[in-house]
Amino acid sequence: MKNGKVFVLGLDGASFRVLDPLVRNGMMPNLGSITEQGARAVLRSSMPPITPAAWVSFMTGKNPGKHGVYGWLQQIRGEYECNPIDIRNFYNDTLWGYLGSHGKKVGVINVPITYPPLEVNGFMISGMDTPFEENCSYPEGLYKELLSKIGDYRVEIKWRHYNDKSKAEFLDDLIYCTKKRLEATLHLMERFEWDFFMSVFISMDRVQHFLWKQIENIISGNTDGEIEKKILNYYRFMDEVIGEIRGRLDSDTSLIIMSDHGFKPCSKSVEWNRWLIENNYLCIKKNRKKYLDSIIPLLHSLGVNREKIRSLFKSLKLDKHTTMHKISSFSRDIGIIDWEKTKAVFLQPYGLRINLKGREPEGIINSGDEYRGLVSELKGKMMALKDHESGICPVKNIYAAEEIYKGPYVDLAPDLIIDYGNNPYDAFSVKLESPEIFMHTTDERKGSHEMEGIFIGHGEAFEKIKADLPIEMVDIFPTILHIMGLPVPSDADGRVIEDMIHNSFKEKPVEKTSVCKDGDDTVSHRYRSSDEDMIIKEQLKGLGYID
Repeated sequence: MKNGKVFVLGLDGASFRVLDPLVRNGMMPNLGSITEQGARAVLRSSMPPITPAAWVSFMTGKNPGKHGVYGWLQQIRGEYECNPIDIRNFYNDTLWGYLGSHGKKVGVINVPITYPPLEVNGFMISGMDTPFEENCSYPEGLYKELLSKIGDYRVEIKWRHYNDKSKAEFLDDLIYCTKKRLEATLHLMERFEWDFFMSVFISMDRVQHFLWKQIENIISGNTDGEIEKKILNYYRFMDEVIGEIRGRLDSDTSLIIMSDHGFKPCSKSVEWNRWLIENNYLCIKKNRKKYLDSIIPLLHSLGVNREKIRSLFKSLKLDKHTTMHKISSFSRDIGIIDWEKTKAVFLQPYGLRINLKGREPEGIINSGDEYRGLVSELKGKMMALKDHESGICPVKNIYAAEEIYKGPYVDLAPDLIIDYGNNPYDAFSVKLESPEIFMHTTDERKGSHEMEGIFIGHGEAFEKIKADLPIEMVDIFPTILHIMGLPVPSDADGRVIEDMIHNSFKEKPVEKTSVCKDGDDTVSHRYRSSDEDMIIKEQLKGLGYID
């Protein structure tokens, strides 16, 4: 059996819904050629289809019940507060940790949820949850080296920061940052020896969130507008990125192009906490004055924003944590909830949490029959909810946590997880005091996530085939190990996609080994500080991923 090298090109948010029309019209010839010569399948995201849950499922080969990541925030056990997720929860279980423990050289660039960068058998540049770019690399000096070689390197573009700026400026900046990501990738491909290399380009997700209306124009053949033309230039450049990377790979290296989720149109958000309040499942304290609701708009009208407040605290050498926490979380201040009368709440998108006795600090619902009865009641009512303006029931399905997750972290999962399917509804808002249940999305957010992402395999490891059935996010981990001649950990949830692999890579049966650990529990890595956590929350707000 052959043992090959693997390059994974991550296109965050890539969707055949968008790419196929561009390929058919000759606008992405490199992608078209690679797809025609290789294996192709729909890649189903994690449930829910949120960037961190999906990429962590990829990098561990495990469902969220085993790695504990269900969204951008994770509820602290025994508390109602949620903190940004942390790579420390699963760092021993990553694909690159496992490869390194077997002597394979790895390179990892811009994969989400890799901050702080870990010590690996190779190099790592952390992804979109990076608060300080100067701390984004392992080895530590690698970031400075990049700056000296390519002049600039940015981890992220925050599309919400462009609401008051021109869309053209956003696209210009996006292409610039993507160009620098490509330059960094090509430099590091030559700078280091590697057996496995992964580089994620986040820009496709950003342009599809921010400019979906214009993308729909392009798909329908209307490409005359200024912004539509610039968007086409972006996709043409991404095709050049794909061609440049493929052109640098030798015959022993297989290319995987994949996304963490797909994209769909989105016209409204469902404000579930509002629905819970109206149906007496969630109770807000009476006579509670949220002073921040009145003071924040006033500060904004005076030109005072979070960055200016942070700079002021820094110049005055004041402790900013308590005040900044209040400012950062004023729209989701759980202090206004009357927990003694609250049965359920949405603390983060897609998932409802029951106020369960013994699990939550002020739980009121007994486990057993009362819990099961409430879950059944909520599921039935939420499935039946109809948007009378559109005539659509937005929910395709609702799952209990134990139906879709298995592992030691199921208790951290929401009790009910909502699947919107292809319905044009958004799930990111968890506001406690929204005026309506159904809120129209802004012009700057007409695109949202869906389950159907992309998988393309090219090179000698892959057959020329179009899969009839979708493959799962957790299948990529064991498939890469098998292509590279390594056994698959027995605790991985995915399967080797043997029906898409060339016969020369199937001569030896899939080998199983003990659970996936990188072999060194003392691995050196830098913990996040409370300052970094606060900045990460601010970045997630800027991206529209938390309120």
